[in-house]
Order: sequence, then C-alpha cells, then structure tokens
Amino acid sequence: MSKHHSYKSKLRKDFSARIELALVFLGLAWLIGANLRASVQSGELFDGALLPPSPGEISLCLAVEAGVSAACNRMITRSEGFHGEEGFGQWTGRSPATIYDVGPVHPGSTVTVCASAFVGASGVVGEVRIGPQPFPGTFQPAETCASFLYEHPRAANRLSFNGFPAVTPLSVGVGDDTRPLGLAIRSIVIAPPANTPKK
Repeated sequence: MSKHHSYKSKLRKDFSARIELALVFLGLAWLIGANLRASVQSGELFDGALLPPSPGEISLCLAVEAGVSAACNRMITRSEGFHGEEGFGQWTGRSPATIYDVGPVHPGSTVTVCASAFVGASGVVGEVRIGPQPFPGTFQPAETCASFLYEHPRAANRLSFNGFPAVTPLSVGVGDDTRPLGLAIRSIVIAPPANTPKK
C-alpha cells in the first residue's frame, strides 16, 4: 500500500513539474512575442527578420515606372493613405499616410523628403514620423525639400505623414478631382550615417 501511495505521489510530482515547465515555456513565448510585436511597431524588424547592416543610400520609387529608373533603388511594397502613382510621385490623402518598408533607417541616417503642398499659400505644417521619432515638417506649394536626422537608438522601417491638411480640388474650384490631396511626395532619400561608406 505504501509503495502504491509512493508511486502515485511520484506521478503527481512529475506531472506538477511538467506543468510548471510548460508554464515557463509559455511565459517565455509570450515575452518573445511581445518583444517581436514591439519591434515591428517601432520598425526594428525588417520584413520579419532582424535588420541587416546599414546599406548605402536608399531612394524610394514613388512615380509611375520609376522602378526602371536609375533615380531610385527601392520599390514600395506596402503603404496606406496614398493615392496611386503618378508621373511626379504620389499624393497623400487623408492623414496619416504611411509607408511601411522605407528602411532600414539606421540611427544617424538622414531622411530627405521633397514634396509640395496642394493648399496653403504660406505652406502647410504637420508631422513627419520616422519609426517612433516625430519631426515637425513644413511644405510649401512650390517643391520643398526637408531633411530629418534620425537619432532613435533602434532602426526604423516606417515613415508617416501626419496632420497635413488635405482638400479636394473640386471643393476649392480647381478642376473636378474629388480625391483629398495633401502633399505631392516627389522623392524620399535615406542617406546612411556619416561614418557608413556608401555602396
């Protein structure tokens, strides 16, 4: 009887130990998943993998058939808040307008955006956000180029234009276009940190 009781007690202990081990693994998996989600949101991850070493200069392909031009070297595969590609580049629509595969933008990189505003004779003001780092941005009706030095410690893979006003040409008596137009984004160039040789 005591042997049987001892055997049952050992089984219970083994079962408890296995449950505790399973809970530990579940906890670790949850922590890893939470860190991965945070990394994706901050732009630390690039296409599901850790960011590669800092590349040379990146120029995003924004215009129709820009992919065959030597002026750009990175196709945009995922974005939202933009209208379709046109000969000059792309219009932003209503805020926010986000590109999810701009990078990697490594700490110390400079992002230069050339754009013009559809409205606002004295320019429009909004926020340009690179990964988690926000920057104030002002763009004029004439093409304006603004450079932003990315200094966050984590690399980024997301670029957003927030708060820039968008109106339809029809509503202001300029043609019959009913699309809300904000910024005409003509080029986005990411220069690597100064101590990184260009490729």
